Amino acid sequence: MMKTTKVCVDCDPGVDDVWALITLLKCEQRCNIELKAITVCTGNTNVKNGCQNALLILKTLNRMDVPVYAGSEDSLLIKDSFVSPSHGSDGLKDVINSNEKPSLDLLQTKHAVQALHDLIEEVKFIYTFPSQQLLIKISH
Repeated sequence: MMKTTKVCVDCDPGVDDVWALITLLKCEQRCNIELKAITVCTGNTNVKNGCQNALLILKTLNRMDVPVYAGSEDSLLIKDSFVSPSHGSDGLKDVINSNEKPSLDLLQTKHAVQALHDLIEEVKFIYTFPSQQLLIKISH
């Protein structure tokens, strides 16, 4: 039996990253992958929306066992906000009713950079966007 690879996805959950998370979660057993955490930074949407989007996917797929950590609000690489209008105001093309979005109370209290530090020996990281968390960790 193959060893399971534990992963943490660092992302900015707009439409594209949400599909990546869904695919990963649906393929965990077949691909011997276990999602241990999601860290969220600003990108296709702001951190608040990204966290709600990640929590929504986890809730929908009955995977609330995966912790979500909020990360950097500001881009270290791009001077102006990168939040993309093509992803809508919430990162998911504004198709989800705001009453259906999970509470941010479900987020972990630890910052994503600290989570990355704590997980670095245990998991492999999947980055879907230039990682704010990794850059902060390296610089400290």
